[in-house]
Amino acid sequence: MEFTEMLEKLKEQRAGWAGMSTDGERFTVPRDGKKGVDVLLYRPEDSNGSLPVMFNMHGGAWIGGDAVLLETFCRRLANEIPCFVVNVNYTKADVECYPYAIDEVVDSVKYFMEHACEYGLDTGRFAVGGHSAGAQIAAGAALKLKDEGIKLACQMLVYPTTDLFSRSELSPLLDMYFGNGGAREPYASPLFASDTALDGVCPAIFIECGLDSLRDQGIAYAKRLMNIGVSVKVKEYRRALHGFLEVNRPDYDPDDPRRTPEQDMYCKDCEKYLINELRANFQDV
Repeated sequence: MEFTEMLEKLKEQRAGWAGMSTDGERFTVPRDGKKGVDVLLYRPEDSNGSLPVMFNMHGGAWIGGDAVLLETFCRRLANEIPCFVVNVNYTKADVECYPYAIDEVVDSVKYFMEHACEYGLDTGRFAVGGHSAGAQIAAGAALKLKDEGIKLACQMLVYPTTDLFSRSELSPLLDMYFGNGGAREPYASPLFASDTALDGVCPAIFIECGLDSLRDQGIAYAKRLMNIGVSVKVKEYRRALHGFLEVNRPDYDPDDPRRTPEQDMYCKDCEKYLINELRANFQDV
């Protein structure tokens, strides 16, 4: 399928997802002088006191997918950690190129910090996380927030891409994503960031798949962070396929060939692992 044909199909899918009913609350984060950020909000069914906050970004190669496709994941995080989840439906690359989506996440974090009392949130326990392309956005946002003096509890990077400069096989997509240039900037490709740029970034939780072309760059970034003293946890599923945590959920296409009993087993184990690790990071702050 040609890239332009694929993009048109994805646009149609995105329009359909935008109209789906959701268990979360649809909300638009206001921004001064900029278009608001569309998010889905999830509050735990049972909680006491100020809540930690998780900002979640879905995968989809920056042009596909929708926040609603991780609805059950976000609901489970909200109920079992427990925490307040902001599921970010970031603007796709064919609409606005880099660093627009990263700025949306940064501005969303700032908004909920500024309105923490209104929502009952603990500003000392905010985290960002994502899956694949969403993990690249999360990693970039974590670095930018650090540079702006905002301390996060942690970042959750599920099979992240951390090097967009070297991925020539994605040239049509990356030409679109980097319409303004910057593929080697730290926020875009944190693997290229200097030790000084990485110093002080929040703790990181990595999920990697053994059967994934992104695995090596994710491991390389985890090692970079470890080498400068950042607290890092890495869990690798050696027989897992890229996207296993997303596609094996009820929110996704039941005909996706990656949906198998084996991959579903990894998905369920990974959910439990992330809930425990995120809870521990929130408690350690």
